[in-house]
Amino acid sequence: MEQTLVNLKTKDDVTLRGVFFQPEHKPRSGNAVLHIHDWFGSFLDEYNFVYRTAEYLTCEGHCFLAINTRGSGVAWAWPQTLGLDAMSAPKTWMGGAFDLFDDCVQDIQVGIDFLNNEGCPDIVLEGIGLGASKVIHYQSETLNPKVKSIIINNPKDYVGLEMSQQDFEEKLVTAQNILSNERDSNVFVTKLLGYPLCAASYVNIFGPTGRRKGIHWLIGLREEQPHDLDKITSPILVIRPFFDDSILCKFDYLELIKRRVVGRCETIDAHPLYLRSNSWNNPNEALAETISEWVGDVLP
Repeated sequence: MEQTLVNLKTKDDVTLRGVFFQPEHKPRSGNAVLHIHDWFGSFLDEYNFVYRTAEYLTCEGHCFLAINTRGSGVAWAWPQTLGLDAMSAPKTWMGGAFDLFDDCVQDIQVGIDFLNNEGCPDIVLEGIGLGASKVIHYQSETLNPKVKSIIINNPKDYVGLEMSQQDFEEKLVTAQNILSNERDSNVFVTKLLGYPLCAASYVNIFGPTGRRKGIHWLIGLREEQPHDLDKITSPILVIRPFFDDSILCKFDYLELIKRRVVGRCETIDAHPLYLRSNSWNNPNEALAETISEWVGDVLP
């Protein structure tokens, strides 16, 4: 397979890096998978999974693109003015510590546009962890007909984890006060999974409006109120996590994801690490094989 590092520019002039894989000695199928990483992650952090999945997909003639969203890593600065004066220009802070969930729509769109320009009209969106919530949110917002299927890979209930903390309400009020008083929204208010998180990101993801987006709230999935999943009609593959995490991914969390889409789209709940004898020794192999089989089933 051929592997190329790419730089993709969003509509608001943010450059996102990624890696593009395509078949080398086989005609293209016209299909492609776009991978979105987990919170504080990147395509490099998940490269073992990315590379193995690319091998499986390109052997079947499919292309594969893994990109960094603007929420990749922990923190990085992007100049507000490009060109010769970029070094002295004001900077916009990005990375997982400053992640604004709704930005995922622009980030995913630039990946899809790239694949379309590469001759891949039919796209499967695949996201791991927070990336799973982002691909669901993107499709619920855009209803892009080019997206033929969605893969929810190892979904994690980050919002449920944070809301279970005793000081959750206190931290949310602190973050909201910072924003309402027009103080610097980049002030850190807490740590999540050992990483800092700024006030704007905290309110954006854990506030009353934000926590109903994507799939990252167990209680929100259980309620009858409108939910991002309610708009999805394309086939969905739910891949269970590597282990039973009682906080980040409860069994009923996965069951609720399936129930929200019953009757509207085909849904398969895969257990790749339990079904294959080599799974515990090589989980990326099991994931890659499961994803490749799914793509072959749902795309022509």
